[in-house]
Amino acid sequence: MSDWFCVIHGQRHGPKPLSELQDWAKQGILKPADLVWTEGMAGWVPAGTVQGQFVFGAASPAMPPSSAYPTTTTAYPSPHRGVTILVLGIVGIACCFIPGIIAWAMGESDLRDMKEGRMDPAGYSLTQAGRIFGIVSVVLAVASTLIGILLAITGHLASFYHFHAIHRWGY
Repeated sequence: MSDWFCVIHGQRHGPKPLSELQDWAKQGILKPADLVWTEGMAGWVPAGTVQGQFVFGAASPAMPPSSAYPTTTTAYPSPHRGVTILVLGIVGIACCFIPGIIAWAMGESDLRDMKEGRMDPAGYSLTQAGRIFGIVSVVLAVASTLIGILLAITGHLASFYHFHAIHRWGY
């Protein structure tokens, strides 16, 4: 028996007796695409091309032709609205908070749909950014409203105090 060599997952094995490589082929360790060589061969060849030497186990079926692979992409029930949500979020910060509320609500809904596979996830980043801009616009609107109320109250209290101070103490 001659000594055989093989390369499996980039690692060279051998010298090995032919019977051991044949066992490896039956077990699915040696696959048809793995390279083999023995003395008398011109060079390394795929094991599946060596006539009559190897019977490959069920664990390593021959590769189907490339035409057997699907070439279509996954179709999602609805397209993403990431650009719309991003624009609404930016307008919410720049102008008024109402588009920000819409961006926040649409963003929450669309991100959930993307995670559940009902919407194209290609717009995930745009949707996330628009949702965040929407949240920021609402937070800024609430904060500015609270600050305005606080300033109005303190301004009213200051004028009330000043009015009574003038009448009571005369300044």
